[in-house]
Amino acid sequence: MDGCSKLRCYWQITVPLIKPSLMVITMLSVIWDFNVFNQIWLVSQGGPRETTATIGIFTYKKAFVSFDIGTGAAASVLVTLILLALTSVYIRYLLKSGEDL
Repeated sequence: MDGCSKLRCYWQITVPLIKPSLMVITMLSVIWDFNVFNQIWLVSQGGPRETTATIGIFTYKKAFVSFDIGTGAAASVLVTLILLALTSVYIRYLLKSGEDL
């Protein structure tokens, strides 16, 4: 602590203390971002020229608007696998740090 700058104190002391909270917030935010559908679909249906489209909107449009069921199913399986991988990394981190599930 003696002689360290504010930035170094922040990175060496504050960030390690709030790291578990940051991990939870980041994980929940990622899951929410992947699963947000209703608000975007009801307001803009993906927006002009797909500017507000998410993976969920893309999957829905491929499967039920374009009737390309295979592509929609493949996209949803990939999203599920990505979320599973992120969740497993987070759970491994929790177990490694000694936190309760």
